[in-house]
Amino acid sequence: KMSAEELKEFGIVVKSAGPSAIQMHTDLSGEIKPDPRKIAHMTPRFDGVVKKVHKAIGDRVKKGEVLATIESNESLVKFDVISAIDGTVIDMHMTPGELVNGNSKHEITVANLKTVWAELSVYQKDLSAINIGQTAIISAGHEMYEAKGKISYISPIIDEATRTATARVSLDNSTGKWKPGMFVTAEVLTLEQEVP
Repeated sequence: KMSAEELKEFGIVVKSAGPSAIQMHTDLSGEIKPDPRKIAHMTPRFDGVVKKVHKAIGDRVKKGEVLATIESNESLVKFDVISAIDGTVIDMHMTPGELVNGNSKHEITVANLKTVWAELSVYQKDLSAINIGQTAIISAGHEMYEAKGKISYISPIIDEATRTATARVSLDNSTGKWKPGMFVTAEVLTLEQEVP
């Protein structure tokens, strides 16, 4: 026997058996990542010295906006490194006075984070239950925010190191709350069935 207080404390509800919809779901974990199609890496066109850095990590920039000014070693003419896309500066390897030589060590990375991906790890035992088009509820943690999306991609190969496949859910991030690198969990609806 349980008292009314105990039933309430443990969230137990007693009802008569009857028709209902049963939902089955699979729990996955993953990480928020930027959409690689919306990332631009800008490097100086010529070797030279950094004269001025106009932006910092975290700054929002527009396409065509000047990110840094370089003085060419050969002609001593100044030229600008400009942003190729609208977005946020997420990485920068340039400081005033630094000698740059047009390689990837001296680049500025801008990402458009209005849409991000939740990349979910799918273990081999769960692969048969996970399909493109299924609804996934993505959560950033207890009492934090949630978002609902659909699985749009499942990798065709298993990662040798983790022994998992990747399932991807695209999320609207116009508010900026989903930060790349953030750990997330997902509840994927795998079956919904009316039962007598």
